[in-house]
Amino acid sequence: VAVKPIDVHTWKLPDGGSLMTYTNTITAADIDSMSDESLMACPVIYQRCIQKAYDVRVVAVGDKVFACRLDTPAGTTDFRPFQGTDEITFSRMEAPAPMVKAMLALTNHFGLQLASSDFVVDETGGFYFLDLNPGGAFLFVEFHTRYPITAHVAALLGGGDPDEYQGLHAYNEFATAENAIGAV
Repeated sequence: VAVKPIDVHTWKLPDGGSLMTYTNTITAADIDSMSDESLMACPVIYQRCIQKAYDVRVVAVGDKVFACRLDTPAGTTDFRPFQGTDEITFSRMEAPAPMVKAMLALTNHFGLQLASSDFVVDETGGFYFLDLNPGGAFLFVEFHTRYPITAHVAALLGGGDPDEYQGLHAYNEFATAENAIGAV
């Protein structure tokens, strides 16, 4: 079973490092050995663990859907520990039409204009929905794919055409080194 914390927590370690809660896997025996009190004290999302080929982060802004493929080391459950390392690759991808339709139906159902979702894709090419997050990160998707996501967000907030707004890469071209947004 894949176990995803509802809220990510970070602990500072005595050596100056940090420990962060990410999605992990547990077995049925692990669950059977836990008390009801332990389970209730740690609210998490339990999902069937899919043997994935890769992850997909999908960002919906209004009626636009942007998708990014994330390739991590084999056997990993969560891509987040690999961000900022050379162990993960990001690539722009065209979201399949059924995914676009489903993502827009979901955001419309909840009245959301901006949301991120995660999917895993198994070895047969089957897509599995993991979550919908109305506050989900999207800058890393724009950084690695050059999709104009922030321009679409700006147009959503300010009105007008997304082409009237500059995106992350245009900002970085004129930003000073200390203000430029790096590999988010």
